[in-house]
Amino acid sequence: MKHLFRQEGREDNVVYEPRHWFNGYHSGKNNETEVTAGDLLVHFAGSYGNNRTEAMGEWFEKVEKEPGTYTVPFEKIKLTDEIEEFWSRWRGVKAMLQQMALGLEKENTTTKYEAWGKLQTAIRLYPWDKKGFGEVMREARTDRYGRG
Repeated sequence: MKHLFRQEGREDNVVYEPRHWFNGYHSGKNNETEVTAGDLLVHFAGSYGNNRTEAMGEWFEKVEKEPGTYTVPFEKIKLTDEIEEFWSRWRGVKAMLQQMALGLEKENTTTKYEAWGKLQTAIRLYPWDKKGFGEVMREARTDRYGRG
């Protein structure tokens, strides 16, 4: 799907959302886990045959023994706040990109164009990465208002 999403002309029609919203991750390799309370789904990637059955059995046992740890009433999950924060940030960045594009029409410096391009890439490919995305945002603001 990633290949299809990155084809020319499709990039403005795709938004990469945080994987854990849909797909908590349990790997068959080294028993790696990225699952937190309130996740909607556990994906058993790399777990096949008996390994998958065993891994799923472990999770069923966890949920049965500690129901309050992984089974959380919808009203108490943090996911709704995270979703609102994600889309608010996404809308803000899209607005900032539009303003930057207008500014580039008036004054197109290499530094400003590069900052616009990095931010465009970030919103398309990893808007869920708060740290990486924040760094690109700070750089874009600096290039937009400060240097270059």
